[in-house]
Amino acid sequence: MPQYAAHDISANRLTQTRGAVHWATQALSATQDTLLPKTPDDAQSNLAWDDCRGLVGRPLPDGSMLGLRLVEPAVLLLRDGAVIESFALPGQTIDALFQWINQTVPGLGEARTATPPDYDMPDHPYGTSSAVFEPDADALAYLAQALSTGHNTLARFADDHDTVDPPRLWPHHFDFGALWLPSANSDAQNGPSIGLGFAPGDAGVDTPYFYVNPYGLPDNHHQPPDLTRIADAEPAPSWTGVILRAPAALDTDAAHRFLNAAVDAYAKRIREVA
Repeated sequence: MPQYAAHDISANRLTQTRGAVHWATQALSATQDTLLPKTPDDAQSNLAWDDCRGLVGRPLPDGSMLGLRLVEPAVLLLRDGAVIESFALPGQTIDALFQWINQTVPGLGEARTATPPDYDMPDHPYGTSSAVFEPDADALAYLAQALSTGHNTLARFADDHDTVDPPRLWPHHFDFGALWLPSANSDAQNGPSIGLGFAPGDAGVDTPYFYVNPYGLPDNHHQPPDLTRIADAEPAPSWTGVILRAPAALDTDAAHRFLNAAVDAYAKRIREVA
């Protein structure tokens, strides 16, 4: 895969490509929502990352799963790691994608269909019934590179910390998220915790970025930790926490230093108020 610096892909090109892929991802998560048992946190809808296949869904009842390949963009129906059906996205509408999903995925059909989400999504032409997926090959490659770096850095961090769960991509915000807990017996729903993740950009931050944000701390412990020694680290723009923007966010060593420093700082505060 070609390597791109942040300035090689304009913010507008990344926004347009990210928006189209975000919408295409909804077909995978909607299928899982339709066919898999619901969980309290809607984890049945989230996705994993595979450097060969791209975004990969959860196993469906018949053992198949869906994937979304970004380079040569297509939605894939996989079984035992092999592609058994594919739907090339270029030139196709979102309605055509959902039609293919409902005609192809075992368990779906006229009596049971996957439908686009009913939650708010970013405005994007591909989210309408008439616009087609228009690929920007370089922006897709950059986005795939960013998602790979984000996922693999978070996975490395989770491997190094017993109380951090593996990262999963959440389809609503289109970000990889994981959760740090004070101990293996901590209450993830009601106790203090630290969210960490990676987004390939969004309406508030137009570049890829890592984030770390605490939950359950008293208000007087919400101030961002001092991360001035880490380039491109800054307070989150509109919520409690800190972020690391690209280009540093696409440097795995810099990103790992950021995650360690930010999580350690918030973990210290959680232990102080426990």
